Amino acid sequence: MHRIAQVALLLAAPLFAFAGADVGVYPLSALYADPAAPFRFRVHYLNSSTEDAHDVTISVHLPPEVLFVRASFPCSVQGGTLICALGTVPARTNPGYLHLDLMIPPHFEGDEYDIVAEISAAGEDPYPRNNRASTHVWVYPTFPVTNMNDAGMGSLRQAILDANSADCPYFQPCKIAFRIPTPPERGWHTIQPLSPLPVITADPFIVDGTLQTWLTGDTNPLGPEIELNGALAGGANGLVIDTKYDLSIQGLCINGWAGNGIEFVAQTRPEQSFFNRRFVTGNYIGTEPTGTTAVPNGWRGISVFGHGAHIVGNVISGNLRSGIFYWSNSGELPYEPLIRNNRIGVRAHGDDALPNGASGILLGPEARSVSVAENVIAHNAEYGIAVAGLFRNELRRNRIFANGRAAIDIGLDGDTPVVRGEIPTVATAVLTSARYDAATNTTIIEGHPAADVGPFGTIVELFASDTRRADGRGEAERLLTEVRTVKTPFTITVPGDLRGSDITATITRTEMIVTYPPEGNPIINLAYQTSELSAPITVR
Repeated sequence: MHRIAQVALLLAAPLFAFAGADVGVYPLSALYADPAAPFRFRVHYLNSSTEDAHDVTISVHLPPEVLFVRASFPCSVQGGTLICALGTVPARTNPGYLHLDLMIPPHFEGDEYDIVAEISAAGEDPYPRNNRASTHVWVYPTFPVTNMNDAGMGSLRQAILDANSADCPYFQPCKIAFRIPTPPERGWHTIQPLSPLPVITADPFIVDGTLQTWLTGDTNPLGPEIELNGALAGGANGLVIDTKYDLSIQGLCINGWAGNGIEFVAQTRPEQSFFNRRFVTGNYIGTEPTGTTAVPNGWRGISVFGHGAHIVGNVISGNLRSGIFYWSNSGELPYEPLIRNNRIGVRAHGDDALPNGASGILLGPEARSVSVAENVIAHNAEYGIAVAGLFRNELRRNRIFANGRAAIDIGLDGDTPVVRGEIPTVATAVLTSARYDAATNTTIIEGHPAADVGPFGTIVELFASDTRRADGRGEAERLLTEVRTVKTPFTITVPGDLRGSDITATITRTEMIVTYPPEGNPIINLAYQTSELSAPITVR
């Protein structure tokens, strides 16, 4: 029996000796690229073995017109194939990344390509099925803005007209890209239309100011390189949106318009999609392009009616009315509308005042299921966040301070511990004690809701402020912590000595809701509803 086992081992040994590591590449999702501009292509690779893989090579088969620019590993081009030497890939690498910068030819009418990646290593791969993957690259049909003229070929006005009349495939959005060939004289190009711009109706659609940065360099390190100024356009809004499907507006400075900087109009097209996702990201609205001085829009920075929008990562300051006016009845959207990571009422690069003339954010009576999170909202003339309706809206992890009225007002009726409506608002927190414990170098805060918050889970957020308001209301100058599913009453401990600081809190109720799209199965989501800010208590 012993000799049989030895023979079996000897027969098996050559097989293991020549076996290699199990390397593989991930299937790659579809990518989008701009014509005549580089794009990043990322290959995900792995080594699933317990042994290192040696002499690893990734071969990327490029279509003839796609040019190689640079890579994160040494690569060479051999007959239309890019050969990249990774060397040794350690065991259990999952994932690793090969970054390639590639260039698409100037096919502004749009195009598409397939790119295939293959991986190999020394020895025989025991599982070769994962050694090859491909992806599809869509090239945006592009309408370039190449000058600052009011009209005619290469103007923004003509680009909007051309895009509106184009047939934009749902999976291949049309794009207006700013590609003015000469560097700006003062850091940015200023376009001043002489009359209202056409309403944007192209579907799906992107307005992109960031390509100007690639083309002529980062000539304005403090902000966008493209300014849309409405001083000569008469009583007009800036960009007016009436789209059916997805939309993105990014990398622009929009200021000086008599109306709203960006306006999403009320639903005028009955076929508008239940699933549309509309993004406003990385823009300066109501300031000049460095974000330090106000160039007001005469009404709001962004006004939203109809289906919702995602407003993320913008500077929205200096406007004569609210920074964001969000009237939309958005509660049945499967994509929760976001107002996140914006700077509202402050400069782009600091908390110095650059106020909007009304509230920082106003959620209208029909706004629901809006997530307002991680924004800086300060120095605005009225409320930080004003919520006209009594629906579910999530207000979390925001810094809100130095506004003319309360940090948060729900119902537009002043301080209300709890309001009974179609959906009762969440009871505010009542903070009963805030004391420093020298033995543990912690601050201990105790409190309870002003009324029953129901059977659902809750989140308590605590904030600290060092500046007191004359009216005695609390501020949310900096977030200390958030604690989920806390019991009532609650005791929360935070590190450090906060003596002399004022502490405030919000309570967010969590519940499960079901939405029913026009087609398909019901969608189950968590819903959040946040209270007003509590009265302050001083740490002793």
